[in-house]
Amino acid sequence: MATELTLDAALRDLESPDPRVRNLAVRNLAQGILDALERPSPSWGAAAAHPQGEAVLEGLRWALANEDQAATRGLALVGLSQLGEAEVLEQARAWLSGSKEITGPGAMAFMRECSIIAIGLLARAAPNHGPEAKRGLAVIDACRETLTDALRSEHDDTRFQAAMSLAEVGGPGVESKIVAALEAETEVEVMRNQVAALNTFDPSSAAALAARRQLIAGPHSESEAGFRAALGLAAARDPEAGPALLRALDRSNRRDRAIEALAALGDAAPAETADALRRFARGWTTPPVTRVRAAYALSRITPSEGRALLARLARSLRPKVRAAVRDAHEALAVLEGDGAKTPSDDAAAP
Repeated sequence: MATELTLDAALRDLESPDPRVRNLAVRNLAQGILDALERPSPSWGAAAAHPQGEAVLEGLRWALANEDQAATRGLALVGLSQLGEAEVLEQARAWLSGSKEITGPGAMAFMRECSIIAIGLLARAAPNHGPEAKRGLAVIDACRETLTDALRSEHDDTRFQAAMSLAEVGGPGVESKIVAALEAETEVEVMRNQVAALNTFDPSSAAALAARRQLIAGPHSESEAGFRAALGLAAARDPEAGPALLRALDRSNRRDRAIEALAALGDAAPAETADALRRFARGWTTPPVTRVRAAYALSRITPSEGRALLARLARSLRPKVRAAVRDAHEALAVLEGDGAKTPSDDAAAP
């Protein structure tokens, strides 16, 4: 991420009387160090490797402790985690527990959100090999434990954030902990992110698949959480995803994702899938790239028909459509392992 200020300017603007200027300064401090060192974010102990690192840490610590606005305090906490400072963990725990407080509409929710993000970044920064591996692994374990506790928080916003951060940290038993949290959850918006977190595991455990099947069969089947559960099941080629995906075709904001998931199901998709895909692949009112997706999915179910539709779409006058057709052919070639050449622009209409 490119910085909006030089490091010198960010350090200078920490002294500004304008809180908006200070906010911008805090937002750029950690990234300024990382850019100067040409390191990715997050990076363990990055400040120690830069001559202005200690000044940056002092600025972030001051902002975290003293700024009136949660927006600036939260950015300071995240900035410290970008630089791989282990002190972040205790600070974040204090905000999550409520032992630290800040007033203002949504202020505590924002600080809890930043705390979960910071813990995830710290775990990613911590070394798991080399001379600091012992300390790094201890930090990772502590981060994992804190995020696991956050799955059971009384605050919806914390539970919402915790599942994905925990999935990104990973480790033994993490998937089962998110499954347990999903099964105990009552807020459908929190379920949405819990399911998204489970969808990052490949392969999925039997328990994770069962939890998603239960979701698409229950009262939240038509929610975004239910739809994401169907997507995850389709990625595992579980045919129980089929009916939910067919229903999703009727919703424009889900249609393309549902088509791609039906393609993943292939011949495990419901019998009526081919007719549904034909409707979109041949429909003149269907957006052209959606037509390509539908033709590709049809190629996974009735290969000759789907490929014929792709050939027709390859003659489109629109470069974006021709590119989508090439991508579809490449995906089919990978699946078939035939290394087949894909249609080139030479074969497309001028």
